[in-house]
Amino acid sequence: QERPLNGRPVTTNSPLLPPTSVEGELERIQHLQCPDKFLQMTIKSFPNTTSLLSRTGLPSGFIVHPFAESTPEEVPLIDMGEAGVIRCEKCKGYLNPFIRFSDMGIKWRCCLCQNLNPVSPAYFAKVDTFGRRSDLDVRKELTHGCVDFLGTEEYRLK
Repeated sequence: QERPLNGRPVTTNSPLLPPTSVEGELERIQHLQCPDKFLQMTIKSFPNTTSLLSRTGLPSGFIVHPFAESTPEEVPLIDMGEAGVIRCEKCKGYLNPFIRFSDMGIKWRCCLCQNLNPVSPAYFAKVDTFGRRSDLDVRKELTHGCVDFLGTEEYRLK
């Protein structure tokens, strides 16, 4: 049986997949989400079509705790150096695990507004054929759902 997971079909009960592949993928996806102690939805699962959502009539909301106590492992501090905090030119969304790099890594597409943004030379890294950066293992802003950005003096004064 196939079911979509992170935009890719995943076959369950298949002899071709190791038994931990789905669990590993679910763990990776959960790592991309903001921890519940900072942000909780009032409902855990959403209907996958607009018509089903309108028929349910379920009210939804968020419970936000932006200053909950945390450890550096939970919320890494990201220092972008002189490049400063990189944001979408159109909607001002921040870099996050759900953006996509394109054009050999010189552009990134915002996951919020779909705007294609240039990558500054200071932030550039080569990407593979799937758009994954070669330095992904050290870019916590692209692998964690919750981070703190250390802004430059100019950024903090805006």
